[in-house]
Amino acid sequence: MISIIFAKKSERFPGKHHAMICGEEMIKRISRIINESMLFDKIILYTKDETLYSEYCDIVIDKSKGTLIDSLMSCLKEYSEFLAVGGDMPLLDYNILKYLMDNYTGRSLAVSSYGFIQPLLSIYNKSIINDLDKYILSGSKSIYKFIMKSNFKILNINTFKTMSVNTLNDLKEINYYLGC
Repeated sequence: MISIIFAKKSERFPGKHHAMICGEEMIKRISRIINESMLFDKIILYTKDETLYSEYCDIVIDKSKGTLIDSLMSCLKEYSEFLAVGGDMPLLDYNILKYLMDNYTGRSLAVSSYGFIQPLLSIYNKSIINDLDKYILSGSKSIYKFIMKSNFKILNINTFKTMSVNTLNDLKEINYYLGC
C-alpha cells in the first residue's frame, strides 16, 4: 500500500504547509511520521504547490482541475489503492496509521473523528472509481457526501491527533500541545 499526502494551497492560512511545528516544516513532519511508520511501500506528496519538498517522499504535481474530489480521482486512476493523508495533519502518529491499516479489509475506509468524516485520512481503492466518476459527472463535488452515500467502512477514531491546521490559532494550539 502507498500513502499519498494531499497538500493544496490554503486561502485561510497561506503557506501553512511550510509552517513550523517544533522546528520542522509541517509537510516534512507529516511525511517523516508516515515514513518512520514503515507501513507503506511508497509515500507521495501530491500537490499543485511546487515550493513543497520533503526528503521522505516523492513529489508529484497535481494536474487535476483543482477540487479535492478531482485530485482523488486522478490518484485512483494512477495508483488504484492508497491511504490519503491531509498535508495539514501534523499530529498523526504510528498508532493511528497502524490502526487504519489493521482495519482495512479491501473495502474503502473513511475515518470519522468526533462525528466528522476525514476524507484526507481515509483509504481509497479502485472499487469506487465507477461510482465516483458518475458522481463527479453529475456535477457533485463533495467528497464527504460521496463517502456517506457509498459503501465505505467508517472507522471511528476520536482523538485530537486527527486535527487539521487551518488557522494560525490551530498552529499555535498544536505547538503548545507538543510542548514547542
